[in-house]
Amino acid sequence: MAAGLIARQRPAALIWNRSASPIATHSGALPAAELGAIDLALICVADGAIEGLAASLRPLLSPSCVIAHCSGALPAAILGAGSVASLHPLQTFVPNVAIEWSAVPFVIEGDESAKPFVEAFARVFSSRIHRLQTGTKATYHAAAVFASNYLIVVLEAARQLLERCGVDDLSLFEPLVSQTFSNVRDHGGLGAMTGPLARGDVETIQRHLAALEELAPHLRSFYSELARAALSLHLVDLSADRRAVLDPLLEKKIAPQP
Repeated sequence: MAAGLIARQRPAALIWNRSASPIATHSGALPAAELGAIDLALICVADGAIEGLAASLRPLLSPSCVIAHCSGALPAAILGAGSVASLHPLQTFVPNVAIEWSAVPFVIEGDESAKPFVEAFARVFSSRIHRLQTGTKATYHAAAVFASNYLIVVLEAARQLLERCGVDDLSLFEPLVSQTFSNVRDHGGLGAMTGPLARGDVETIQRHLAALEELAPHLRSFYSELARAALSLHLVDLSADRRAVLDPLLEKKIAPQP
């Protein structure tokens, strides 16, 4: 986010680091003794270091300074009492990949007096601002993990299977994934679900499982677990007769490969 502020030519953005950093030559970083002049202290460190760093910073800050952190999982309350907030940019960050900040949602949680100040800061980057209910931070972060990290798991499984078909191009699935997201967003999971499970097509599912046992046995149980998850989330509506055939098929275990 520091680079994003600099790119937006925000001269009031002052970045403090525990050691001299190349970014300091571009940011006008303050020495610790001058931190009492700032209005917002935004802590962007590993989750395990936030509470301790906040405690160290407090004596250096003015009583009116808003303190916020950028953790996705931790609540603002770990910063202590007063005008505190959490400000989470809901995006995945990997090295050397540019971020289009205007498309990134910012999720805010914390003390009511801090929220407007933190929201104004977030609007430097994006107009997509959302506020969380107090006490829901971990649930929100779990939702983000499902939407990003576990999506990677599913896409990697698809990539491995595609390679076994002689195709080394994951972008083959990009239109499918994009349309699927749009369908879920617009029609909900039940309205978006298609494919053999939604149709109760046991014969096709049997063929899938047989192919997986032969070519990718490590993915056979994963396929079944996802099908069971779809059923438990009520994303499909199957007759009792279909379930009676399908359930034992999905429960079948195969011996792990040496």
